[in-house]
Amino acid sequence: MIKQLSIWTLIVLLSACASQPQPQQRYRLPHLATASDFHCTSGQRQVQVSGFLNRSGLVLQTSDNQWHTARQHLWIEPLQVQLQESLARMQVRGDEACQQPLLLTITAFYGDADGQAVVAGYWQSGQERGEFYQTQALADDGYDALVTALDQAWTETLTDLMATLADT
Repeated sequence: MIKQLSIWTLIVLLSACASQPQPQQRYRLPHLATASDFHCTSGQRQVQVSGFLNRSGLVLQTSDNQWHTARQHLWIEPLQVQLQESLARMQVRGDEACQQPLLLTITAFYGDADGQAVVAGYWQSGQERGEFYQTQALADDGYDALVTALDQAWTETLTDLMATLADT
């Protein structure tokens, strides 16, 4: 009887010492929180996201060949949806009706081991095509800083791309 009581006491004590599970944190690209005067709804602009990025967790490259998808730090809505919304808000001069077809394929949207946010991929608009690669240093440690840096790299990528398309 005493032995059973001791075992139950030990189990209760050990379970009390177990750490509390970390609460999940949800993130959205910060620039989407502001209103936009322009929104392309024609369906001519599309975003595709590589499979390894098409998950709910933020992605980190921990070494040249190792990747980690966060389990507690998640996108509030699919990354592809957020990137599509961003693209729909970008206006190209002379394309107010959004009739210029544009396809973006995102191959990189992650934080790396060197403290950089990395955004890369390629685009196609009619016969024109090209690649993009943008990095942004994280201002601080942590996932908040990563999301902010990814947002900055992404908006800079879109700004550069819209300028390129306006010149064609």
